[in-house]
Amino acid sequence: MTEIELGQFHEETRNGLLTIVKRMVDEDLIEGVILGCTELPFILTKDEFKFARCRIVSGESMVDFRVEIGQDGGGSLGNHLLARGLSDDELQDIRELEKACCKYDELIMKLNWDMLTNRSTDEANDLLYYEGTKLIGFLGLYDIEQKSKEIEIMGMVHPDYRRRGIFKGLFNAAKQECIARGVRRILLITERSSDAGTSFVKFTGAQYSCSEYRMKYDQLNVPRFPTLGITLRKSESRDYLELIHLDSLCFGLAEEEMKNSGSDNVYHSTYVVELEGNFIGKIGVQMEGRDGYIFGFGIKPEYRRRGYGRAVLSLTLLKLLSRKVKTALLEVAVKNEKALLLYKSCGFKEATIYDYYEIVI
Repeated sequence: MTEIELGQFHEETRNGLLTIVKRMVDEDLIEGVILGCTELPFILTKDEFKFARCRIVSGESMVDFRVEIGQDGGGSLGNHLLARGLSDDELQDIRELEKACCKYDELIMKLNWDMLTNRSTDEANDLLYYEGTKLIGFLGLYDIEQKSKEIEIMGMVHPDYRRRGIFKGLFNAAKQECIARGVRRILLITERSSDAGTSFVKFTGAQYSCSEYRMKYDQLNVPRFPTLGITLRKSESRDYLELIHLDSLCFGLAEEEMKNSGSDNVYHSTYVVELEGNFIGKIGVQMEGRDGYIFGFGIKPEYRRRGYGRAVLSLTLLKLLSRKVKTALLEVAVKNEKALLLYKSCGFKEATIYDYYEIVI
């Protein structure tokens, strides 16, 4: 207390605090530190910190900021950041890491960029592992249905830094975060052609769940099919219950659980499919750089096998090409042969296969 009152801090005080913080990061996998009085932050300089989120308590207010906790490097999880929201610099770091991994492994990573660029600061969904100022490891948690009990996980480690236990550490931290949230099921996603990904999944003991094709459309012209009276419009709040019901019909999602989540923004990139003013389906469209990503495509059962699916895809591709997209992408379950035939008839080709592995917690 004397040091705080005088504003003169001994070196052993500073080193002692750093040792305590480092131990909590390494052993307890904390995502932040609460410094309990205004003077404590001035004991440590910003250069003595390395990527951890802290809260400073000052009177009745709390201010969020990011500081750096000094580490020795050595392969422990002390170099990681469990981030609530991603800064522009962090997003750029992830893009550069993705580029390096894709080039080395010849992969098509599934990082869901629309979600990464719109992360909420209310929840920690991304783990980043830095060596100095270089991002060498990343793992993302994706709550596709929002506030659900199922989390999808996808990640990567720079080729030059593999076999050091980095991804294992990131995964263990992510698993603890899922447990803390009450998540019941983790889905690990790996590209089938990724030897490193497949090996890690086997190491975790995860059980095979399902597979998806990623399909791409990179032609300059769209195949013309009769529109059959089909129109597309952006979804509105009044469509929320219809959209939830259709997700339940098409994808087996828990309707009541989705209603209780209150997350209607999950449909912010969705178009409603109408036939003579009647709601008959939906299709989602997101931009990922110069690629257009199609998702959540479903038609009510009573309107299937009438050519409406092809009409919807044709109209959607026209929208994407009008935005100067380079490639249109979508994913479809390998076992969904009818959908696979539909996409192929519209000019989509198989690009890769993603395998999903389940861990029940």
